[in-house]
Amino acid sequence: NTMSKIPPPARRDPEVTKSRILKEATELFAKKGYEGTSTNEICEVATTNKRMLYHYFGDKRGLYRTIFIDQWSQFKQKMEDELSPFEEDEIDQSVIPIMIDRVLDTFSDFLTHNRNFSRLLMWEGLEGGEISKSIWQDIRAPIFHKLEQLILQAKRRGILSQNLDPAHLIISVLGAATFYFSHINSVADMVGANPESKQAISKRAEQVREMVRQLYRQT
Repeated sequence: NTMSKIPPPARRDPEVTKSRILKEATELFAKKGYEGTSTNEICEVATTNKRMLYHYFGDKRGLYRTIFIDQWSQFKQKMEDELSPFEEDEIDQSVIPIMIDRVLDTFSDFLTHNRNFSRLLMWEGLEGGEISKSIWQDIRAPIFHKLEQLILQAKRRGILSQNLDPAHLIISVLGAATFYFSHINSVADMVGANPESKQAISKRAEQVREMVRQLYRQT
């Protein structure tokens, strides 16, 4: 009986569909920005329809916000994992440079394995920054305040200059680290190598670490 050989239709897995939409939309938004990416294009690439997209994310804006929450949450978790062994109010002075190195290495590693993150930040900044502002309190602020406290301790212990403002130092490191990845196609002429190679990325991380170490006060 040939009819008995026809397999039953595959059951839809809602989580698989949701994850696929999220993944494909992340790629598109990172490549073209929010304004340059249409709902139709997302549905086409994710092999789904608008009804499913709206069901899971509300609308295109809701999907975009979910992507930023997902990206920042991953980064927040990695930072917390690195800093969790050093939760004391006053940590030993010798540990602070180790912590700073860990933070820089964690950020570099995250950017290396999440290439879309820096491009999403770039696009979102160009398009007004509303999503980033909306997730400040719950996601971005806790990361910022942990790093701020680390810098303040480094200043109190005389490791960093009193003239360094924590917020501006964090912004400077963010800029130094993310620019390489958000403009990776433009830096090849400057670094004289394939900027996407492991060696080049490793050297970039090393140079960011060295840049920050030069800020340490000489004792």
